[in-house]
Amino acid sequence: MVLYARNVSPSFLGTGLFLFFGICCLSALKLTGASLGLWEICIIWGLGISLAVYLTAGISGGHLNPAVTVALWLFACFPGRKVVPYIVAQVAGAFGGAVLAWILYSTLFTQFETVHHMVRGSLESLQLASIFSTLPGA
Repeated sequence: MVLYARNVSPSFLGTGLFLFFGICCLSALKLTGASLGLWEICIIWGLGISLAVYLTAGISGGHLNPAVTVALWLFACFPGRKVVPYIVAQVAGAFGGAVLAWILYSTLFTQFETVHHMVRGSLESLQLASIFSTLPGA
């Protein structure tokens, strides 16, 4: 059990770090009106994933996405008994990174919704939801 925790914890932290970088970048773009182009957004996401992989590769393999974990398992590069713990850690880390970004920008989210007369769950709120997920047309 300790071995799993030692190997799985970096996946949790790395995935959280990666998504924290990206979500904070998109939050700054949408909420503060930062003038970020596609180039800057890609650089920030790239720095986030590079830093996360660099920090976790030596311990947990650096695969911070469940799809990568499953692909490595299917091609016999990763033991099957570790797949589920890694996926759970990656999903939990992604959620944790999103929550940290939400906490950091929560007042700006509230201000943006108030200024633009947005109701959560309405079609207008999709532009804020697109910070946390990929949505068509948002």
